[in-house]
Amino acid sequence: MAKTENMGFIGIILMAFISIIVALALFNGGITSNVAGTTTLGTTVNDTVTSAASGSAISLDGKYVSDLIATNISSGATIPSTNYTIQNNQVVNGVLTARLLSNDGTEYPGQSWNVSYIYQPEGYITSSGGRSIASIIIVLTALAIASIGLILVGKSKIQEIVGK
Repeated sequence: MAKTENMGFIGIILMAFISIIVALALFNGGITSNVAGTTTLGTTVNDTVTSAASGSAISLDGKYVSDLIATNISSGATIPSTNYTIQNNQVVNGVLTARLLSNDGTEYPGQSWNVSYIYQPEGYITSSGGRSIASIIIVLTALAIASIGLILVGKSKIQEIVGK
């Protein structure tokens, strides 16, 4: 009878070990990186772009841009925002993107600019509630992994074996 109980104990420990390893692999490899990619803003610092001709636009990283600062590379002067317009959530070649439109009559068309800005990457969750739910998924997954181990090991009557 003791041999059968030991086999059951080893089976439960092995099942717990394999379940936890698989869950941790999914947790570290997929869930956390996917949630981080959909809840984190991107930053571009001193990216060199050539401004478009007056009335034309160039594409920037991300689908929504904010806090844009543009400087002229040759003079180092900050380019006033009256020289450009940010067009967010524009579809270009089937992809949502942000565009930097050179306004008509600008002082800096066709020149090299350094631009720094914060952007929402593709797949970013714009709703704060959605970002919170996505973050809670990580916590609930970690609790599920812990409960797998606790339930399986608890069922194996490990307390009796250790002497408690």
